Amino acid sequence: MPPMFANRATEKDIRDYLTGVGYYGRSARIHELELTAVGQSGWLQVFSGHLEAKHTEDGWRSFHFAIRDDERDRFRIELFEDEPARDAQVAEWSDGLMRRKADRGAVPLPQVLAAGAVVAVLAGLAAVRML
Repeated sequence: MPPMFANRATEKDIRDYLTGVGYYGRSARIHELELTAVGQSGWLQVFSGHLEAKHTEDGWRSFHFAIRDDERDRFRIELFEDEPARDAQVAEWSDGLMRRKADRGAVPLPQVLAAGAVVAVLAGLAAVRML
């Protein structure tokens, strides 16, 4: 089943990274790309996922990956052979951020995003009312 919301910018960043480290990034198969955590401002995002990519010399390989994307500054991706190693990196990068409900003790991410949208609308209405 395809993801509910595609994140084409992050997919492009993954493909560009893979190309830069000796893989055919354009032909990579991204099987899973999930927003795992987000910073209070929304600029910092942590993703996790799974992909298959063909190395220019070694053929196809399967990886789990973790991404820390600060849209103001830096995109960082780590590739892992196994899921537990990836999950440990995601947990480290997600420390102190708002996480998905499925994560232990986390605030539900859709709820956080919806609350942020409500605050933005209310702030906009207040600004218009002041005019």
